[in-house]
Amino acid sequence: MNVPRTEWQKKLLEEYGEYTWLTEFAIAPAHQSQSLGRVLLRHVIALVEKDRLDLALTAVAHKVGFYSACGLEPVGEPLMYGPNKSLTGVVKMRWQYSTSRF
Repeated sequence: MNVPRTEWQKKLLEEYGEYTWLTEFAIAPAHQSQSLGRVLLRHVIALVEKDRLDLALTAVAHKVGFYSACGLEPVGEPLMYGPNKSLTGVVKMRWQYSTSRF
């Protein structure tokens, strides 16, 4: 089904190309530090890899290390917000199918 894209979606498509966008990813605090996030994210990556797609998401700045350890790479500069854009908010992250194969 072809759904018309919003301007925001068009901009993302121009910047990233075709990809799978992970919009929400979190583990409840009571279940953190049990490797559940790593297991779930690896499963998501396996699904997009099977379809030969790229994966994109935004990560809060203090979680970039987690996503990097799972094979994603930061894309561009962190998005800044707040007064005079002085606070780091989120970082665009991407896992690319084409670079996962050697």
